[in-house]
Amino acid sequence: MKVYIVLSLLLTGITFSQGLEIPASFDHLNRIVVDEDWNILAFVPKGSITDLPDIKLLENDEYEELVIPVAIVDLEGNENKDFLLVFSPGPSADPTFEFYKISEKDTNFLFSLACKQIIINDNGYMFTSGHANNMFNTRRIFKFERDSLREVKQPFDYVGLKTKTLKRITIYEDKEFTNVLAVVPEDSPIEVLFGEWNEEEFSWKFLIKSSIGFLGWWKLDDNYRSEEIEGLFFAGD
Repeated sequence: MKVYIVLSLLLTGITFSQGLEIPASFDHLNRIVVDEDWNILAFVPKGSITDLPDIKLLENDEYEELVIPVAIVDLEGNENKDFLLVFSPGPSADPTFEFYKISEKDTNFLFSLACKQIIINDNGYMFTSGHANNMFNTRRIFKFERDSLREVKQPFDYVGLKTKTLKRITIYEDKEFTNVLAVVPEDSPIEVLFGEWNEEEFSWKFLIKSSIGFLGWWKLDDNYRSEEIEGLFFAGD
């Protein structure tokens, strides 16, 4: 898809919040606070171009969307800053980072990543996070090479949600839910450690840690909002 870029009024500047800490393993990157209220963050390689004007994207002169420019970055480690990163809040609170390949003649859309935070290394690896259009704060890994993007699959999705039960739940020894491990009472503190999406069953299975340290599997029956565990819900349309 070819996209034409129209530059308009200059931004007053992308600010840096002192209250938002950069992860220690990425302290060599520049932190950009795109929207502090939404906790929209981008970490980009040092040397990236971040003083950018407002950008209006026009697709075939029929659809236009005002986006926030974030940086022009090097994704391939060759010191060529020829990838434009912008942020779009989406039509209905759908936060997305979008990437464009820029040259002297054209600016072409490459891909987008739905997330609230993005970390970009100049070796092509990207890390995304955020509770947006998903059931929990989902962390994902991507590798960009040869103008294409692939996701690096993980054994499980880390959840790390310290919360409580809203109703009594039963946790099991196995993911087939045949052997009961324990019953966790209502209003008990728990931690949701990992999640596993089962495409065939179209359901989430979560590994739950009880307040006394028991680990057991629990299945979410409603894939939009849990009535049993606080904080598990689909954040989106």
